[in-house]
Amino acid sequence: MALRLLLLTCLLGGVLSAQDKAVETESPPAKTDKSGDSPLFRWRVGASLGTSYSALLVEPRHDRSLPNHGINGEFALSGRVAHRDSGVSANLRACWGCHGLELEEATIQWRPLEILSVRAGRMNVHTGSYNARHDFNTRATIAKPLTRIMGGMVRQVEFNHGVLPAPYVDNGLNLALDLDAGPVALRLDGFVLAGLKGVNDDIDFDRSRDFPDNNGEPSFGAALGLETPIVSLNLAYLWGNYDADARRSYQVASADLRAHLGPVTLDAEFAWRQTQFSRPGSPGGEDQFWKWGWWVQADWQVVGGLRLLAAVDSLAVKGIYLAGFGPTPNPALAVTDDNNRILRGTIGVSYTTIGGVLLRLNGEYWEFSDFNDAWVIHAGIGWSF
Repeated sequence: MALRLLLLTCLLGGVLSAQDKAVETESPPAKTDKSGDSPLFRWRVGASLGTSYSALLVEPRHDRSLPNHGINGEFALSGRVAHRDSGVSANLRACWGCHGLELEEATIQWRPLEILSVRAGRMNVHTGSYNARHDFNTRATIAKPLTRIMGGMVRQVEFNHGVLPAPYVDNGLNLALDLDAGPVALRLDGFVLAGLKGVNDDIDFDRSRDFPDNNGEPSFGAALGLETPIVSLNLAYLWGNYDADARRSYQVASADLRAHLGPVTLDAEFAWRQTQFSRPGSPGGEDQFWKWGWWVQADWQVVGGLRLLAAVDSLAVKGIYLAGFGPTPNPALAVTDDNNRILRGTIGVSYTTIGGVLLRLNGEYWEFSDFNDAWVIHAGIGWSF
């Protein structure tokens, strides 16, 4: 707790410092080069705030398990400073949500060449385009897609969340190559990271946000992005060992597509993970299960700030049983067989008022292969600057 308070204090101090520098630009003038053309340092701060209410519409609630029901909040504060001549910048971002207060970004970035950048520190890893718009006010739905869901998931404990977290926050190094050819832009990323973490027989999204590396071995990844004015495509791959003994590995692959067709924006994603686990009495690492999901969404800007959306997504787990505490290789503890699936349909409406306040209402129907089906409703209000 002391560390979290210290991080928050540093962040707020940085924001206040940035505001003080903005005030000082009039008298005396900001520090500039000898010709006085532009400031030597450029500052930027931002914030995102959102509150939502989530509820099951049917009883009994304990039989349909929505851990994050009721009123929830998501808040984030970010800051950036860039040095004009050296190509060096620093980024800092803290968020407060279902995982408590967390440092999501604390990186130094250096761009020695126009096409090459190096980023190091605690970062939001570029595992697809959705990871960059996971904020409450930047995603179209209140709940996240099943490929990347953490909170707001029915049967969250049994399925142990989605395929990979959003955001995926990790400590490490990122090398990026950017090629811009007019209307077409290409980006290639390579990562060296601490890696996802877990205990027992699966990855734990909460433990993966801890600062220490549990096994001392790096994990690796790569991403490829292609963007045009109409369509963007992103591919990503991650590999590493998640247990403390570095005997059980994971590999994750994802592909997402976004298309702008006039007032309609289409999004689609497929994500897949292979995870090794140990059966009772085995030395470990020789068995594996699969978790995969897909997501398709249409977002229509009807007029002005009024938008309608419809989405369908799915999540499947194969090769391991589900228990009341999560995936397990032991059938004696299981409440399902070793092949489980979720199919969810979502409809929603949102309105952005004058001043940028975002109002949203979503309805969801959850269909399970091995559990009772459920209806969920979400309502939210948010603002960002």
